[in-house]
Amino acid sequence: MRIRISHRKLVLVVVAGWMSSNPIWMVESNGAQAQTQKPANTGSTPTTGSTPSKVSTTVVPTDKRFVVLKEKVDLQVDAKRVGTLREGTIVQVDSINGDWMWIGSRSAYLAKSDAMPLSDAIAFHTQRIGAQKSAANIFARAKLYRAFGDVAKANADIAEATKLSPNDLELLVFQGMLQIDQKASANAITTFNKAMGILEASKKESTLADSDLNQSATLKVNAKVVVLNNRGWAYSELQKFDEAIADFDRANLLDPTYARVVLNRAITYERKGDLDMAMEDYNEVIQMVPSFSKAFNNRGRVRFVKGEIEPAIEDYTQAIKLEPTFALALSNRRSAWEAKGDWGSIAKELNARLQTNAPSLDEMNAAAWLMATCPNDAYRNGDNAIALAKKACEGTQWKSAGMLDTLAAAYAEKGDFEEAVKTATQALALAAEPQKKDYQSRLDLYKEKKPYRVSGK
Repeated sequence: MRIRISHRKLVLVVVAGWMSSNPIWMVESNGAQAQTQKPANTGSTPTTGSTPSKVSTTVVPTDKRFVVLKEKVDLQVDAKRVGTLREGTIVQVDSINGDWMWIGSRSAYLAKSDAMPLSDAIAFHTQRIGAQKSAANIFARAKLYRAFGDVAKANADIAEATKLSPNDLELLVFQGMLQIDQKASANAITTFNKAMGILEASKKESTLADSDLNQSATLKVNAKVVVLNNRGWAYSELQKFDEAIADFDRANLLDPTYARVVLNRAITYERKGDLDMAMEDYNEVIQMVPSFSKAFNNRGRVRFVKGEIEPAIEDYTQAIKLEPTFALALSNRRSAWEAKGDWGSIAKELNARLQTNAPSLDEMNAAAWLMATCPNDAYRNGDNAIALAKKACEGTQWKSAGMLDTLAAAYAEKGDFEEAVKTATQALALAAEPQKKDYQSRLDLYKEKKPYRVSGK
């Protein structure tokens, strides 16, 4: 993420609809480091059996993503059940203590015997399919392929599973979400229409499982609500905002407690440009789920766009309190500080991050940008900006337009305009169309042997 607002927009966290036990943020941070949770802060570590014991040697797993293997498993703290996970749920394991794994996002332990590393799980499910070729087994593997980003194989599995069970609502909803992933939202609407037809033809009410917004609990949701929410999301992706809002309104009437609908409606109002209605819905989501950091980030973004800088900073700060490693909220708060000319707060935060063992590429890039372009001389340092920007470019194989743009600005700050022009030209070639005007304006400055300075109070 960038720390300037003139170049890159503030980031809206988009949470899509029901994701079949595997919710995925549609917009994620790049390179943000998750903090390893300390078991000592959460009560005693469970051991095999039911009695807590002292913390054993902590191991941080190489592959941190694990998938639940059993139909329903317990999450525990102090040998007490504090939640459950369904088969196929993918979780991040922060540390392993003996026979138990600490799941920081759930603030609980999961038995090692109940899950396996995601990297091993596809082979496991392939063996299960060989032993029993069922829609359920194929569907389980499809979800894993999707988690790995292998859309082609996920599609192939879903196509095979739906042949075996053509009217399975869970399969249809997952297929629709997969189509949205592939930017085929029109096809997704057709799939959701089929699912709705099955539901409307049935005389009994059906439910589908979903996680809550914080992914801390499993909910049973009216299947019509799930389908309407996801069809609304497909319409929103197609920028058919009125149709989307109509589906969200209908879903909300059926179940006013389902926060995901209100969140998706808020995002759609924001996309439509109706910031007042977006604010109303974000306020409602925060009332419903006050621990959901993404809602504070998104409401902060709306406030920022409306020119309410201080309230935006307050929202970003609350999002960060709830989720200290929330890279998007950290980046957005820096953008708000920039808008008010608070370079000291930006520098203090970035300096603290650079002194950790693992600053992200985005944080290195943001620090380099500040050192290269800040209008306050006290915060500029061309040599350090070049060093940090080079590390960020190396980490992205020199294929990130934004990071190359930062390196060009750093060269210009140092007075090396030949390298600045060369690097800015590379950045311009990689830039997305909406960014090209800004990139070109900076390139023109470097050709005139002038450095770039961000605007700010």
